[in-house]
Amino acid sequence: MHDKLPRKIADALKPYQKEAIARGLEHEGKIYIADEMGLGKTLEALCISYAFKNDWPLLIITPASVAYQWKDQILNWFYPSLQKDNILVWDGERRRNFIPTKQNIFICSYDSVSSLPNIEFPSVICDECHYLKNYKTKRFTLIYNKLSKVKRLILLSGTPLSQANLSDLYTQYRLFEHMGIEINSEYKPGNMVQRFKKDEIGDLLLDKVRQFLPVSLLEHEEIQYLNEPFATWELNCGVVKCKAIIREYHEWFTNYSDKVIIFYKHRPVKDTFVKHFGTNKTVVIDGRVGKQQRKVLLDYFSQSNNVRYLLLQHRVGSVGLDLVQFHTICFIELDWNPTTLLQAEDRIYRLGQTRDAKIFYFVCTSLLHIDNKNYIPKLESKIKFIVKQNYLLKEHEIFTDQFVEDTL
Repeated sequence: MHDKLPRKIADALKPYQKEAIARGLEHEGKIYIADEMGLGKTLEALCISYAFKNDWPLLIITPASVAYQWKDQILNWFYPSLQKDNILVWDGERRRNFIPTKQNIFICSYDSVSSLPNIEFPSVICDECHYLKNYKTKRFTLIYNKLSKVKRLILLSGTPLSQANLSDLYTQYRLFEHMGIEINSEYKPGNMVQRFKKDEIGDLLLDKVRQFLPVSLLEHEEIQYLNEPFATWELNCGVVKCKAIIREYHEWFTNYSDKVIIFYKHRPVKDTFVKHFGTNKTVVIDGRVGKQQRKVLLDYFSQSNNVRYLLLQHRVGSVGLDLVQFHTICFIELDWNPTTLLQAEDRIYRLGQTRDAKIFYFVCTSLLHIDNKNYIPKLESKIKFIVKQNYLLKEHEIFTDQFVEDTL
């Protein structure tokens, strides 16, 4: 294996990464890597693909938010063997002068596959392949057809596998059908690798420390869900909660020693926060920010001494981003899906983190607020179900029974 990789990579690989790469070679570049977030699936996939570079050009399909991070990772690890001119982040525009060769890598989002030039890609990586959990969608059909002549296929997903989501797995494994690989009734298919941080790098990681910060509403801020649409109630709850957070924790945010990553759900909530703390102190990345601009904003947030807060919309910032150089995350809004929260936490809780990861959840204590009336009860029931189904490990629980009792 080592003679197929640049020396600096071979020397840097952890034992569990070498194992995944060896499995990928054993299965001739047809593998599903389901390692927990933060274990380095990107590098594992690139190493496997590089070993079969005679079957390039390589197509990498990924969420739009991390397309340029893939390019950076390729150049970081494989330069000078691979250079900028070898890598094209596809934005849907026609590139008349771009002639694909075996040294080329195309990176595109799931929504941009339809605009790709009519090129055969013998090798494909599908990052966050749980985006393809429904075989009835146009997206799945398009990508399934695109893979009809693929020789090497690597699927990546940090979403844990269990009996609870086997139907999603069946759908994703249909992408291997053209290669004669099928999933049977076994729990883990033979060409699947799945490892967890606590098992592989538990001794290398510091602690993940969660703290719940209560938020109280004033009497006139209480919002009761009656006949208005749920989305309206949810939005209104988010805005009044953000105002209360600002009122009660202004000094906490102002005096906090580190840069803070803040997850939110609704744009008016983000606008409320930015208006108070100022655009010169904040960077925002949501669905309206393009792929290349996201990288520019992340670099600006990292390098500017004046900017204190990075606001990430849940579904945009909770996957793919490597923010290991930062140490603090705050949730000013919750999400009904516990895996979204865990994925967001793991933007900083991953290999390379040099300090304890501090996770703060702002939770409204009002009985009429969505946090206590809807979100926390539903999160509790989902967490208990997926723990029972072995979907998450017990230590991944976010909200404890004691916390719910205290807030109620």
